[in-house]
Amino acid sequence: MLMSELMEQELLGGATSVAGWDTDPGPNTENLDVDVLGSQLLQLGDVSLPVDEFMDLGQLGALASTSEAGSPVDGRAATGVIGPDGGVTIDGTAEGDWGTTTLDLLALADATGASGITDLAVDQLDLQLGAVGSEVIAEDGVFLDPDGGVTGPGQYVLGDASLLMHSPVIEDAAAQIYDLGGQVDTAVEDLVDEVFSVTDLVAALDIPGLPAPDCSVDSNMQDTIVNAVVGEPLTSANQLVTIDFSTGQAEIHLEHLVEGNDPWAGGDDAGMNGLAPNYEVIDDQTYPQIAEGVHELMEEAVQIMATAVEESLDAVTISCEWYQEGPLPGDVVDVSWTVNLADAASGNLAPVEQNCSGVTATLLCTTLATTINTGGALLSPVFATVYDFLISDEGAQVFELLITDIKTGLVTETVGTALSPVFDVITQFISLQINHQETATCTTGTGDEALASLEVSALWLGLVQGDLGSIGLGNSGVRIDACGTAAIEPTISVDPTEVAPGECTVVSGEGYTPDSTVTVQLTDADGNPIGESIEAETDDTGAFTADLCAPDDTAPGEHTVIGTDDTTGTPAETPLAVTPSAIEPTISVDPTEVAPGECTVVSGEGYTPNSTVTVQLTDADGNFVGDLITAPTDAAGAFTVDLCVPEDAEPGDFTVVGTDDTTGTPAETPLTVTPADEIDPALSVDPSEVAPGESTDVTGEGYTPDSTVTVQLVDADGNSVGDPIEDVPTDADGMFTTPLTVPEDAEPGDFTVVGTDDTTGTPAEAALAVTDGDGGPSISVDPTEVVPGECTVVSGEGYTPNSTVTVQLTDVDGNPVGESIEAETDDTGAFTVDLCVPEDAEPGDHTVIGTDDETDESAETPLVVNPADEIDPTIVADPDTVAPGDTTDIIGDGYTPDSTVSVQLVDPDGNPVGDPVTATTDETGSFVLPAVIMDETEPGEYTVIGTDDETGTPAETPLTVTPVDGIDPTLSVDPSEVAPGECTVVSGEGYTPDSTVTVQLVDVDGNPVGESIEAETDDTGAFTVDLCVPEDAEPGDGAVIGTDDTTGTPAEAPLTVTDGDGGGPGDIDPTLTADPSMVAPGEATELTGEGYTPDSSATVQLVDADDNPVGDPIEDVPTDEDGMFTMPLLVPEDAELGDHLVIGIDDTTDTPAEAPLMVHDGHHGGGHACDNPALFATTEVVTVGDDVLVTGMGFEAGAEVEVQLHGPDGEPLGDPVMVTVNEQCGFQVTITVPEGSDPGLHEIIATPEDGGDGASVPIAVCGPEGVARALDAWFEHETVEPGDSQTFYASGFEPGEVVVGLIHSSPVALQGTAADEDGVVSWTFMVPADFTPGPHVGIATSTVHGDHAVAGFDVVVYDDNGDGNGSGDGENGHGKGHGKGHGHGHGHGYGNGSGASGNGDGGGHLAATGADASMLAAMSFLLLAAGAVLIRRRQVMSR
Repeated sequence: MLMSELMEQELLGGATSVAGWDTDPGPNTENLDVDVLGSQLLQLGDVSLPVDEFMDLGQLGALASTSEAGSPVDGRAATGVIGPDGGVTIDGTAEGDWGTTTLDLLALADATGASGITDLAVDQLDLQLGAVGSEVIAEDGVFLDPDGGVTGPGQYVLGDASLLMHSPVIEDAAAQIYDLGGQVDTAVEDLVDEVFSVTDLVAALDIPGLPAPDCSVDSNMQDTIVNAVVGEPLTSANQLVTIDFSTGQAEIHLEHLVEGNDPWAGGDDAGMNGLAPNYEVIDDQTYPQIAEGVHELMEEAVQIMATAVEESLDAVTISCEWYQEGPLPGDVVDVSWTVNLADAASGNLAPVEQNCSGVTATLLCTTLATTINTGGALLSPVFATVYDFLISDEGAQVFELLITDIKTGLVTETVGTALSPVFDVITQFISLQINHQETATCTTGTGDEALASLEVSALWLGLVQGDLGSIGLGNSGVRIDACGTAAIEPTISVDPTEVAPGECTVVSGEGYTPDSTVTVQLTDADGNPIGESIEAETDDTGAFTADLCAPDDTAPGEHTVIGTDDTTGTPAETPLAVTPSAIEPTISVDPTEVAPGECTVVSGEGYTPNSTVTVQLTDADGNFVGDLITAPTDAAGAFTVDLCVPEDAEPGDFTVVGTDDTTGTPAETPLTVTPADEIDPALSVDPSEVAPGESTDVTGEGYTPDSTVTVQLVDADGNSVGDPIEDVPTDADGMFTTPLTVPEDAEPGDFTVVGTDDTTGTPAEAALAVTDGDGGPSISVDPTEVVPGECTVVSGEGYTPNSTVTVQLTDVDGNPVGESIEAETDDTGAFTVDLCVPEDAEPGDHTVIGTDDETDESAETPLVVNPADEIDPTIVADPDTVAPGDTTDIIGDGYTPDSTVSVQLVDPDGNPVGDPVTATTDETGSFVLPAVIMDETEPGEYTVIGTDDETGTPAETPLTVTPVDGIDPTLSVDPSEVAPGECTVVSGEGYTPDSTVTVQLVDVDGNPVGESIEAETDDTGAFTVDLCVPEDAEPGDGAVIGTDDTTGTPAEAPLTVTDGDGGGPGDIDPTLTADPSMVAPGEATELTGEGYTPDSSATVQLVDADDNPVGDPIEDVPTDEDGMFTMPLLVPEDAELGDHLVIGIDDTTDTPAEAPLMVHDGHHGGGHACDNPALFATTEVVTVGDDVLVTGMGFEAGAEVEVQLHGPDGEPLGDPVMVTVNEQCGFQVTITVPEGSDPGLHEIIATPEDGGDGASVPIAVCGPEGVARALDAWFEHETVEPGDSQTFYASGFEPGEVVVGLIHSSPVALQGTAADEDGVVSWTFMVPADFTPGPHVGIATSTVHGDHAVAGFDVVVYDDNGDGNGSGDGENGHGKGHGKGHGHGHGHGYGNGSGASGNGDGGGHLAATGADASMLAAMSFLLLAAGAVLIRRRQVMSR
């Protein structure tokens, strides 16, 4: 069914059948196996590509191929559907019988390295096919032509074919269509505004005293228009193109490109059959036909949209509002009315909504409401005029022109952009042929040419016109001896069949061309040549012998010797095994004595260089202890590895065995395991008195931490009572608690609970008293499990003495099962009686009830009825992967107790390997049988079957037998550090080729994290697979382990799981703004980021127009709980003038955002302010040991400034940093908070060396552990004047926690204050007279944790120079005039004067302060750096 031009071997599962008249004449039929075929490698040029990476075979039908060779001149080959008679046919089938298959052309292009097609605006390009079959028949040396006509010899069948493509460009067209809907809505609103007459409405209402309404139009037909076009796929009239704008999918129906026929549709000149050989489907004339279909399709879209507009006019509404105050005091007319245009045009008017007050206004509103509610016929003409215009030809023409403009853009800029280049490249990259035929001729003895072979492919795909290989689908081929020649059939052999590197073998050949030459070549398992080839001469019988030597560097393994006839090119081959050279390894351990849980260093020498060694600890009996370790050897054959003794290892003499994985050669050394450190456990029970059947809680302390304990109840004589409770886990402190239930048959008296440490064997005990209980009756059964027809003994106590008890068996629903039994009690009230389960009782849970016939008191006990003679055995092999000569333990459970089991190893074909072995079961039906795998066992997948000798019931388990020669895999991950939820690429090499590897993430203790992944290796033993760390994974060092599923050989690579700064990556859409967006070199701009990962960080970089970095990146800019940050960016002094970009990259997800920034020559902003120093930091909270970026502005250019961090008490912390102020009066410097600094409010102070004015900025310092809580701060007054009283509040602190306050910009320190019982602190202070007008900020900082809350307020100064004589009261105005002259207004009032009248200036504006723009900018940076949002309160979550 599937082949490649350059294949040299058949694809398993590909329905490949072969017949030869003199070897296997057939007929031979092979069915398609899509699961096997999908895993095969297809050879395309130099590329090996798994079939399932470019083909979807899941929808194919029951397909097969058949081959038959009746004689040298007669043959038949067919690929098709399995018919009713079981034969393969292409005739008389239905198209649905074939199913479908899909080829991923983009995957093929990418794999073969073809350029161009993967660069297009498409991310999907699939070829979807229906039927693909063919048939070739040769009779008496002639190839038949069943169809006649133009199709040539042979015949084929090909169903519908489509080219499926997806383009984001087409999908984006849906957004253009959506915008079109919005434009239509806007056009409708504009038209209605033009046509609708408010004057006509007022005239129609005719209500004196009513004000004219304010009317507006709203159109909402956008969704209806869009859904009409995007809601379902559109197909062109010529049936060639289908486009689905909602998904971005385009489908080209290729059967409409050719003039063939469709055998399933009557031959309507639209199909893929009846075409001449090698018919090319796609050429330079293809796209013009497709473009015609697209044009037709878009014409249809225009019509659909125009119709949708006409049908959506009921989505247009007109809203009118009447509002008027007066004429009388208290009168307010307030009426709103919204009508649907279509309804209003037909006289169906919606009622008004009114909120009127006052006598006169209420009368007007009532009149208006009555007129509208009853005046449909009167008012409808006003709206009908608008409606009729919209549906008229003139109105429709407006919409059609708008839609047509968009259509033209979609065709030329969208669909054309996506489709046209695709077909330009496809015609260069792909040759797609129908009825592809390849022929070969021969020359007869008379000199005539005859057709000797014919191959037909229903569809043939050539990559780069066949230069990179080809793929054929539906293939059939016959080769005949049309010219009467005969082929040779050579054979070769080697003796010996096994050699070591450097040794030779004798190659013997027969059946070659006599008196000719043969080329002999040694190849490895992948077919690569090993060493030089040899030329051997044949004798007159076609035989030869030659010596072939394996090179000294030949890798051990399975090889092949190939002898190729130089005359005919006919090859023959035979296997040759190259065995490893002998080695004599040694190992040692240091130390030679360890306790359980401790480790020793194992060192080895003399092993195979650059290989691996398996290290295993064994006990005195040779049993494995703990897991094996794979250690890599160096170039000298040496290794060193840590071996840790399991916690549960018994003290004693052990052996460390190191086995060379290449040769299987072992070496060993002794290791003594000493007892673990002593422990002193203690045990207690609560309650200490219980009745039989009741429970007590057993608590233990002082046991081995993170281990297990066995708990057992014993009687006064030390006998065990009930079953032990095993594997009770202890916590990290060696503690545990577990319930213990006293058996119901326990005799009252003194007992002891014993808890034994499983690691050291150390016991502890506690006393437990078993009481009589409540004295009621009780019964029990023995045995507690029976099968139908068997009996149990029922024993009762506590019943009425010398009386009778009725015993009844009931099912799980309480229904009686069988007849009841009457039992007589003795003088103690006890009885014993046999109860037999009826033969027809259903298996399951039952109950035996004993009822006292005197008191009607009852007691009950459970009884399980098992299925008769049924067992459910299980069997496992440990280990389940072994090499010949190794031992595995066969473990069985659930067999017939005290019986025997026959254990047999069978191969993949079910044939027994070796003799069966008999195992004896214990009283529970379990057994353990050590089994040795015979040395001559071939590697492969086997099955161990254990058959119960009593019932004949079998159970089985798989067993993998690996080659004696090992493998040496390696593993790597990229990246080696990921956060939870992120992925890394795992790459492996040196594994078993064409096999699978299990990939598992483990933590530092070796525990698995998340699910394992199965990865497939290629023919070199390599693989690549994505491994994603679970979202809930703990940060820390771990490892990725890749275990070879064939040999069990592991390899590992370290992987660090980071804390992720708040979690794994998510989908974010950050934005970035710069204000101002124009700055000079050396000046700063304020950056604001939003939409970043919350409580994380970002990296900010300035780049020029060519994307080159300008200055250093600003790293670790913190984001708040909303994903926001604000920070200053100082443009370097040497920055080039022109357009720049500021890029902010989310450090968690690597998602960027950018903002434009113009760097100008400094003449746009009025110069620099160098006499108002200000300081600000990029973070409001910093952790001890971390850095903070500090920016200074307004300092004197060229000045030397000392920047020093000061602690809460004002003392300097760390060394000062000296910095030189640049020409733009600014600087940036990094300050580090020293390790060991106390948490609390700190201050960074910048002091010029020349004694000039300095500046400072506060920062909050948290301890290393950080703190997370919500704090809040606010001021009592949002606006104050110098000299006013102001109160600063903060909340969210712990009661009694001391908090200090600081007011900026001119610092005012507020003394430490303890938070009250509600966690609130407050300070009342007088605003200093010298406070600069403008924004100021308050910071409340915890002296315990260092976190803080921030709030802002404004300082204003009002002029005193007004003598205004304005007379307005201005009660409805805004703007706070507060001059001391006679003018007193609020502006915009209804009075005769205004707040700005008079000779003075009573207009109420802030007084001039002398502060320039740069100072205000510096203040803004200060507030932003502190995390403040002026005027409004804001919660701050500390990091």
